Amino acid sequence: MKENEFDVIVVGAGTGGCTVAKVIGDKGYSIALVDKKKKEEIGNKICGDGILEEQLLFMENIFGNLKECIENKVKGAIFIFPDGFQVKSIENGCIFNRHKMGQVILKRTLKNKKVRLFDHIAVLDIKKNKILVLNLEKKERFFLSAKIIVDASGFDAIIRRGIKANIGMGLKNREFAILFREIVKLKEWKDDDFCFFFFDYVKIPHGYAWIFPKGNNCINAGLGFERVVNKNPKILYDSFFNFKKLKVLSSGGGMVPVRRSISNLVDDHFLTLGDAACHASPITGGGIYNSVIAGNLAALTAIDVLKKQKYDEDALWDYNIKYQTTYGKELAKEEVIKVFLFSLNYNEIKNFMLKLKDKFSFFAFEASLYNLLNLGVAILSMKEFSLLKKFIKVLKYTRKIDKLYKNYPRKKERLRKWDKELNDIFDHVYDDFDSTAP
Repeated sequence: MKENEFDVIVVGAGTGGCTVAKVIGDKGYSIALVDKKKKEEIGNKICGDGILEEQLLFMENIFGNLKECIENKVKGAIFIFPDGFQVKSIENGCIFNRHKMGQVILKRTLKNKKVRLFDHIAVLDIKKNKILVLNLEKKERFFLSAKIIVDASGFDAIIRRGIKANIGMGLKNREFAILFREIVKLKEWKDDDFCFFFFDYVKIPHGYAWIFPKGNNCINAGLGFERVVNKNPKILYDSFFNFKKLKVLSSGGGMVPVRRSISNLVDDHFLTLGDAACHASPITGGGIYNSVIAGNLAALTAIDVLKKQKYDEDALWDYNIKYQTTYGKELAKEEVIKVFLFSLNYNEIKNFMLKLKDKFSFFAFEASLYNLLNLGVAILSMKEFSLLKKFIKVLKYTRKIDKLYKNYPRKKERLRKWDKELNDIFDHVYDDFDSTAP
């Protein structure tokens, strides 16, 4: 059985995987970029297809100009409730062609001859610094080996699930969402300037629906909800939307993590990021920008480790520290905000959004001190004392999270205790707020 040796293997050629491959490859290291899809299908993923302009700029710092992937630019979002009440939020965003973007960043990643694509390849097993793979076309098995293996394989986390370190067990139903979306050509669509979000706790409990306009009477429409709801997303979609469709251009379902990052992102010869590491937004489920952020941090750690020629868990631990004390902390606090929002009744959430529409981004929410203060001021002005009581709990839990992540373990021996403290906090969060959910 033949074997191919590289400096780094990256499993998953999505935005996060290409970020890792490009950043490390640009430093002269050899990369095997592995994906189950055929080359021409990479990037063809179920997605909302939306990103903020400043997030796109960060991606362009790595991949170059991506304007050719943009289909429409929006001025903000409109939040719609079952009684017809609407809240408008102003923030510049871009609606892109997901498949085209995937192809463009892949092409630019592969422009570096140090990066070699293994497409239409399934990963069967991992053994230390080797993976056993299967060529799905030729039905041939072979090994790929590297000093570092990166799991950017998405929700299935096919590498992470096969290693020895306790870095994340199966997700609870409340920690991931299922979704269905279509890209539809309509006879007429009048408003390309705004994205639309629909909140209906009866029809879509623990979730929301969306419409992202793509221009030329085309829209990306879909819905998603936490798996605690035992419903079929396709059936809910068909009952919620009643479009006069000329043509369905694309359709499908998927799953996305909606929780904090897993507590440990490394093992011997191993790093993980993106949906495989639960790096999507707990509130929106958006993961493109988050995967690029994590991919860049993972790549910088890998470059440093490759220089030092030490590849064990201790050597790679710096990625944990850099990610968890910054972006990991924000995702954890965002999960608290998500549970809080799901506990609100219609009047509370309508007033809440109306007060906050120009205070922060709903697409890229961060539970910073500034945003939390804005939340508190809005709630005080509403004179809703039951809501204020809930928000005091939010402050209590976010302070605990800030303190805990500030003291993220510098050594792996202390991780188990740290992880237990974090899980205990979230058990209390869900107990406190779920009992008041509508």
